[in-house]
Amino acid sequence: MRKLKIFISSTIYDFKDLRSSLKYVLEEFGYTVFLSEYNDFPIINDTDSYNNCLKVIEQCDYFILLIGSRTGGYFDQQNKITITRKEYKYAYDLFLKGKLRIISLVRQNIWNLKSDRKDLLEYLNKQYLKENELDETQIEDIKNHKSKILNDADVILDFLDEVTKKDEMKKAVKGEKSFPKGNWLHTFNNFNEIINSLTSELQIKSSVEQKIFIENLKKEINGILKECYQKNDGKLSKITFWGDLARISITDNLNGSSKIKSRYLKWLAMFIVVYKSNLKCKFIEKAIDQNFFMEFDIVSNTFIKTNINKALERLYEEISSLKLYNSPEIKKENLNFMTEFKDVDSKSDSYTIIDNFKLLMPLVIYDTINNIILLCESIICKLEFDLDEFSTLKLSPKNPFSSEMEKLELEYIDDSEILEMLKKTYLTK
Repeated sequence: MRKLKIFISSTIYDFKDLRSSLKYVLEEFGYTVFLSEYNDFPIINDTDSYNNCLKVIEQCDYFILLIGSRTGGYFDQQNKITITRKEYKYAYDLFLKGKLRIISLVRQNIWNLKSDRKDLLEYLNKQYLKENELDETQIEDIKNHKSKILNDADVILDFLDEVTKKDEMKKAVKGEKSFPKGNWLHTFNNFNEIINSLTSELQIKSSVEQKIFIENLKKEINGILKECYQKNDGKLSKITFWGDLARISITDNLNGSSKIKSRYLKWLAMFIVVYKSNLKCKFIEKAIDQNFFMEFDIVSNTFIKTNINKALERLYEEISSLKLYNSPEIKKENLNFMTEFKDVDSKSDSYTIIDNFKLLMPLVIYDTINNIILLCESIICKLEFDLDEFSTLKLSPKNPFSSEMEKLELEYIDDSEILEMLKKTYLTK
């Protein structure tokens, strides 16, 4: 499962402790966090440090902006574009292209100061500009005067206007253009308020809860594997071993017959009688219902299924099928199959010609358990070793006779076919 990457942009001096705390907490939640002052910050050798940061932003899924009382260094001093502001501009262009998401936060006292100076500006324009006691330049100087909280007021307040898209909002209200996107600005007084905002924006779950859940999920899947393996002379082997030779000996025609060694059929019969059908899947079902392993897709602005999510869904489906095969009718058929071949000599080379339809249910059960084993192994490899074995996973179809599967696929109704049918029925009236 790919970790989502976050770039944190702010002045470093006044946010130093907060930045390091954010990195620690977000990485505990499973994100990769980039801070330019850390040794794990990616270095691109063919560019300068400023543009290096812009290149790193391109690699990220989220851009977190923190605005405080300091301007920091300048990227373009003549036009009063700070490094932080340049990073934001670059990130916002990527946001408009659907390549990353932006989360902006500002200290509450800075936001309050902005509101106070807005009120002051309106008062000065109303009272003093009108009477010609002050001109526009003097009023602007008063609005942007230095204080203990804010030294470069004009730079920071102008930056806040850009982040909130002040000018665009005014035009949108007048109906002159559409409302801007990505201009929400969270305010905060302390670290806890930042985490509360990020928890909502990033849809963060408790790291402790997540770790406990994954441990329970691994325990459940390991329990399934224990039921599907056997141990002989200290070596583990799949219980499907008993049906392997019969499985590869069938002819591909449900209405035909197969010539199979009798002892292969005996071993298959032993397997379908002793297999465990009541496999636990409580945490597997929970992982699916809560979309636990889905990832957020920046382009579509939705959560998409990952390989592990798809594997869990298929695993739950196979386990559910196995429980259905435990009905009294099927158990009776399996017992009759076992009775027919139980007295065959395990060393005999004799053959039996058997109707394929008689083999259908035993082989369906064999394929189902084999799929369960393969899915469990792949999921554990991902959770324990971060190995992606899903791309090479080859599962058996629902029907062991491929010619029958082709017929079933022709009868399968796709979602698009339903929509097309409804479109023709209702939209052409």
